[in-house]
Amino acid sequence: MTEGRGSTVGGSRRRGGGTLRRALALVGMTAAFMALCVGSACAAPWGFEQVTPPVKGSGALAYVDTFQAAPDGETFLYTNNSAWSSIPAESAPAYIRYLGWRGPESWHSVSLDPPYDTGIGSQAAFDILGVSGTSFNLKYALVGSTTALTPGAIEGGGNIYMRNTKTRELTLVAANPHRILSAVMNTNMGELSVKYVAPDGKAAIFASSPALVPGAPELAEEPTKVSPMYSWTAEGGIKAVTVLPASEGGEIVGGGVVGNESEVGPRDNMAHEGGLDHIYFQSFAGNIAGGLYVREGETSKLVSYSRIPGDPTTPVVASGDAVSNNGEYLLFHSRTRLTEDTPEGSLGNLGALYRYDAADESLEYVGIDGAYATTQVIQMSQDGKTIAFQSEAALPVVGSGTPVEGQTNVYVWQEGTPKGTLKLAATLDSGFDGSSSANSLRMLSENGKYLAFTDNSQSLLEEFGQATSSPSCPTMLETPGPCDEVFVYDIEAERLECASCSADGAPQAGYAGDTLNKNQGYMRTNAHQMRIVADDGTVFFTTLDGLLPADENHLEDVYAYDHGDLRLVSRAANGRSARFLDATPDGKTVFISTDDPIAPTDIDNSVDVYMTREGAGYPYTPTAETPPCSGLEACRLGVPANPTQGSPGTASFQGPGDAAVARTAPLQVKKPKKVRGDSTTLKIKVPGKGRLTVSGSGIKKVKMKTGKATTYKVKVSLTGKAKRALRRSGHVKQRLKVAFKPNQGKASQTTVLLTFKASVGKRGHH
Repeated sequence: MTEGRGSTVGGSRRRGGGTLRRALALVGMTAAFMALCVGSACAAPWGFEQVTPPVKGSGALAYVDTFQAAPDGETFLYTNNSAWSSIPAESAPAYIRYLGWRGPESWHSVSLDPPYDTGIGSQAAFDILGVSGTSFNLKYALVGSTTALTPGAIEGGGNIYMRNTKTRELTLVAANPHRILSAVMNTNMGELSVKYVAPDGKAAIFASSPALVPGAPELAEEPTKVSPMYSWTAEGGIKAVTVLPASEGGEIVGGGVVGNESEVGPRDNMAHEGGLDHIYFQSFAGNIAGGLYVREGETSKLVSYSRIPGDPTTPVVASGDAVSNNGEYLLFHSRTRLTEDTPEGSLGNLGALYRYDAADESLEYVGIDGAYATTQVIQMSQDGKTIAFQSEAALPVVGSGTPVEGQTNVYVWQEGTPKGTLKLAATLDSGFDGSSSANSLRMLSENGKYLAFTDNSQSLLEEFGQATSSPSCPTMLETPGPCDEVFVYDIEAERLECASCSADGAPQAGYAGDTLNKNQGYMRTNAHQMRIVADDGTVFFTTLDGLLPADENHLEDVYAYDHGDLRLVSRAANGRSARFLDATPDGKTVFISTDDPIAPTDIDNSVDVYMTREGAGYPYTPTAETPPCSGLEACRLGVPANPTQGSPGTASFQGPGDAAVARTAPLQVKKPKKVRGDSTTLKIKVPGKGRLTVSGSGIKKVKMKTGKATTYKVKVSLTGKAKRALRRSGHVKQRLKVAFKPNQGKASQTTVLLTFKASVGKRGHH
């Protein structure tokens, strides 16, 4: 057992043998006791709310495709194979998109797909979807239709609309006589092309093969070529964003805007807000890839060029992987050595991974992949400070564990770790599920503190005392093979734990995790992958194994694992199964699908979506009230646990409960009325101890520690490049991000727009 890998929980090893026998002696074979949860997980009484319509008629939930919960758990996006009879859709694509939201007295659902005429001919086959992308808060959706639904739209042409998801009101975004515009939007390619939908519905980024502005290449008859990308704002209309810098001709080119679908464990593809501040794209000539650029306002800048002294600063072919939520950081890989600290002679056909910082246009080397000429990026955290990737190369690490050359090493890079070193989360057996992007679930928590993944590597199963073969998990030759388990790596503690492993190590009843959604999420709306790990390290998963005595139905059920504590999320009712769908980033609200009629109104015997959280919905009444248990194995074997009795309420709705919510006082920034020269001072009021950061694309980054709640004066200065622009034009507008991370509590940030004006006599023509 590797030291520091979390091999013990509660003082006992998580495997069978002597520990199991001692646990049996301790409990005295009291298997009749209720055990719905273990440890501190028993403390929170969770209830349920039926969130899909009680009366549905025809229609059925689609398990493989879109399901996404809004961050507050009050809204969710889901897909049906056909429309609910009780809630007719406006059109009949292959997949019907619904929005569900929590009203004052009940949950409601509404169809989001717009009406359209599919027409005739080969292009009609394109129209299988209506919704191409939504804002992160699910308040707005970008939809395509060949039907003229607003003034200015073209009947039978290509129309893109912004839809208010609750009122279904439509605003025309783009219209073109070529039907291919909306036809492509109504395929999986539409989901790939939509890169941003603003939370207020007033901005979007998307691709179009028909030219939408003068000077753009017209590819309406050549939709297989990489199309230009465009931005739309309610105030300014359509603009091209894949525009080369003036130094390279300034032409509009085909280009793929970088979201996060290149990650093999995709998270939300959409920026949460400010998606137009930094637009990263890769240039294409036809289908030939070029360099990486960033569009900021009306200016484009080259990103992928060498920072090695003496090298030419010409475009280098590179591929984008992920963008931080605020756009400050871009993660990309290239076969070209771009920094001095990238190991010399190490690339060849391999790929080096870099993080670009928009604040100072610098590159930071992250690591090297050992196979297939590309880094297997798992994910970059929302703030860009944590990166998980895998490589068959043995790279320098800190902490426990030794990477193995030629095996699949799962690495974590964190801002602040010694330069050139990584943390080793696990080494997986090559050829098993964890080494394949299509055969595993992998995700970082949004705060970048935990990495969860599924894998069936024999060495990893042996390390955690699990069976390495089961008839329920056959190989391609139909012989018993290893089953997936769900693992979680605590990055700060450098500890690996198995969330789904059984205490006795018996052969598994099936794969843990989600066998239907292990494929990449980039073909789903927003490229959203189910949030299997929360910011506090709680891991959610589906399994056929009965890991707690209360789970005796021998069907799929949903569990939550929290630092050694295990809890049944679904009821494990006899003859009823359940699957995990999604959770909020804090893990406080969970959505599951189940045919268990938990609510009295659920009488149609079909699969429904239920929301569960503390204090919610229909009461969850245990069979007996028993004292708490002690120790993980003891709890799992039947030692009494605290009851998880839900609060009383109506079947379909219950208030949000009385759980305390920690709040952090907002930042207060006082900016000067006028800024003369290339520097100024901000007065920033912070709520307490922590770290304050001021950054921007043309601003020298400022970092400082705060010792108490007071107002601090922070001097900000333009970068050299911004100073030159100031001298040339006489004024420069800069958007500053002011961020505060307290020692305790939630981080907060705000943006400030400053206009720097040249001092008298400083402009270049004076």
